[in-house]
Amino acid sequence: MRIIYFSTIPGKKVNAVYEKIQELGHELVLFVTIRGLPTMVTNNHQKAFEDRIKDLNPNIPTLVVNTMKGDLANIITALQPDIGLVLQFAFRLNKTILSIPKYGFVNLHPSMLPKYRGPNPIGWQILNNEKTLGFTFHYMDDKYDTGRIILQGTRPLTSTDNFFSIYMQVPQILMDNMATVFQLVQQGYKGEIQNDGEHSYASFFTVEQCTINWERPAIEIDCLIRATSVWHKHDYYATMEYLVRKAMFEMNGKMIRPLKSLLICPKDYDNLSGLDSKQTFMQDNFSDAKVGEITEQSTGELLAHTGNGQLLITDYERL
Repeated sequence: MRIIYFSTIPGKKVNAVYEKIQELGHELVLFVTIRGLPTMVTNNHQKAFEDRIKDLNPNIPTLVVNTMKGDLANIITALQPDIGLVLQFAFRLNKTILSIPKYGFVNLHPSMLPKYRGPNPIGWQILNNEKTLGFTFHYMDDKYDTGRIILQGTRPLTSTDNFFSIYMQVPQILMDNMATVFQLVQQGYKGEIQNDGEHSYASFFTVEQCTINWERPAIEIDCLIRATSVWHKHDYYATMEYLVRKAMFEMNGKMIRPLKSLLICPKDYDNLSGLDSKQTFMQDNFSDAKVGEITEQSTGELLAHTGNGQLLITDYERL
């Protein structure tokens, strides 16, 4: 099949998808990506975009767009694609574009649709302390994440997973299931209609949701930190700011963005796989500490006392 692929994943991940398509005997005729949302393309985003695509295979035909309007539909039509693939792409595709490929467009959405429809399914599944990450391949229509379901599955979510680690694993889910999805589509499988009565929506986090309330249990705060954690030293961190609002708290008159945390003695935590032994010791010496009290350790780490348990902030940014 002749395939067009819409995505904003890093160049190395695009290369892997390209190689998988070739391995399956198909042809990638166009890769479409963006610099970022038009209202958020700053100099930092431009630099991050350049870092994101610097390793892109030059043999991959690539088109960078800022809108779904203009000549895009004509360009795609001229390529005569059989199918369109979409993964982590910020723009909604209009009816004209969706109607061009022979078999339509297939999107990989990282949740068990109709649950967690919307732009932030990874964040909300981590925030809700789900034990598995769902994924759904579905045909696309002119609404977000409502098309007929082709294939679904799950993978484990551990207590050390964060937004960034999961975001970077989604392309592998695409490659692992690509052959099956292509076979079903070519066989004429129309997919199953989603049950709208079971849907939930995964919106972007609000400022209020990302402001840490120390009266909440340590488990919930740890989930929030992981749900908003994009590793700050990574080259294309800035391109993901529209996906991930920063978790924040105030300490000594300055705002802090926590990046990594460890639960201390999480005896009520039922998702223990992957916990570090450091997280399981008792903190009897701090039994009289007040909720919201934060003490800086000799290591520079921050020990926070919550409404239920303690949390060690092991990495953070002072803003």
